[in-house]
Amino acid sequence: GKKIQWIPIPEVIQGSAFLGDLVRMGRLMAGASKCDVLIGCHQEFHGVIARLAGLVWKKPVLQMVISGVDWVYRRPLFRDAMMSASACAVRGPLSQQRLESLGYSRPIEIISNPMPDPQDGSRERHEERIHDLVAVGNFAAIKDYPWMLEIFAEARKSLPRLTLAIVGLGS
Repeated sequence: GKKIQWIPIPEVIQGSAFLGDLVRMGRLMAGASKCDVLIGCHQEFHGVIARLAGLVWKKPVLQMVISGVDWVYRRPLFRDAMMSASACAVRGPLSQQRLESLGYSRPIEIISNPMPDPQDGSRERHEERIHDLVAVGNFAAIKDYPWMLEIFAEARKSLPRLTLAIVGLGS
């Protein structure tokens, strides 16, 4: 509905991470005054951009730490955005514990992996899944999909039924 606002990036700019982040920052700075909370995702500078907009507009910021907590913590701008957030979302209990051990004391929520665990008997069996691996993200040089495809090709030599789906914008 109207409570969630997605700030799209024009397709012509999506091929450039730098230009995309500049446009994203401009659009967020212009529109953040209408938001109740800002959400930053620690991919490149998205968490930092949300932090800046939160400071300017005095809005709470939720940081989604989807990479490793230590990876974010080693980078001063990212660390500041993460450690000053009103709340953080992490991928699992180890990330939550690590964030707490670094002194973060605000709310932390775990966003569990949405993919079924093949060891869990209550979920669909491996043979019934459409794809074994799913890569989600825009096709950009920084994601290094050619390298991933090389590794996938090697894995298929010993697992010929292995399947992969790549979902995102780009070609």
